[in-house]
Amino acid sequence: MLGALCRSVTHRHRCRIAWKRSGMGTLFSTSWLSSSAPSAAEDEVIIGANGRSYVKPANFVRLSKEEKRKRKREARKLAHQRRRRERRRKRGDELREYEEQLTPEALEAFRRQKKVDKEQMIEKMQRALSASLRIAVDLDFADVQSDRDLNSLAKQLGYFYSDMKRKMDAPPCVHLCAFTGKVEQMFQACGVNHWMVHRSPLRPAECFPDDVLVYLSPDAEEVLESVDDDKVYVIGGIVDRTVTKNLTKDRATEAGASGHARILCRRLPVQEYIKDRSKHVLNVDTAMRGA
Repeated sequence: MLGALCRSVTHRHRCRIAWKRSGMGTLFSTSWLSSSAPSAAEDEVIIGANGRSYVKPANFVRLSKEEKRKRKREARKLAHQRRRRERRRKRGDELREYEEQLTPEALEAFRRQKKVDKEQMIEKMQRALSASLRIAVDLDFADVQSDRDLNSLAKQLGYFYSDMKRKMDAPPCVHLCAFTGKVEQMFQACGVNHWMVHRSPLRPAECFPDDVLVYLSPDAEEVLESVDDDKVYVIGGIVDRTVTKNLTKDRATEAGASGHARILCRRLPVQEYIKDRSKHVLNVDTAMRGA
């Protein structure tokens, strides 16, 4: 038994990780420890502090921190896509199992009801295109955001659009303003072009009259006390991880100055109802629900 324990400890010691091949966690095999010899003339033999020799492969490349972070993000993205495919496959399997347990009459009624629900959802989203409550998302902040921030913004808008289809009885009319250039290219991968929303390459101040615009900003001094169907509530399309002050407030001021009219700027009453919140900046989808 003692001999087996010693062999196990020796084996674990030989399998100690010596080099990382990349920032994604892909590791080299440790078969090239003290008992192994270089596989090629270009391989480098390194003597460790413990006196053991290690063979550093010739194709080993030390990555920068930025490259490691990039590969980790790519690995997380691939893992997320894999989990999403697994969830879809699992839901499909559960649906098939459920349908197999139904009688032919019940199965026909079940599929007919699914078709009716889908038609009702499409009709509801078509009515939302002309709804009285209008929300405009100002996407003209691509120059101050990274690709990662824009991807997060597309996901947040997707969460709200999913709630519009499944949870809201009377969804609002959504306008995606400044939908052009880099934003349009990145959002196409998320299927935004198939959404039942209004898309325009113009800014909100160019799409609507100044007297109906209300910019929502956490830096505004006045609180939004009520919602008026005659107004268009503008939300800045920003994923600001460092919380830069006055971005949307300054945009409202600039739009008012260029149009020679004062554009209202209000904030949601987060501070009045959530006292223990250190930051009063909301995600885009949360702000759209609050409006």
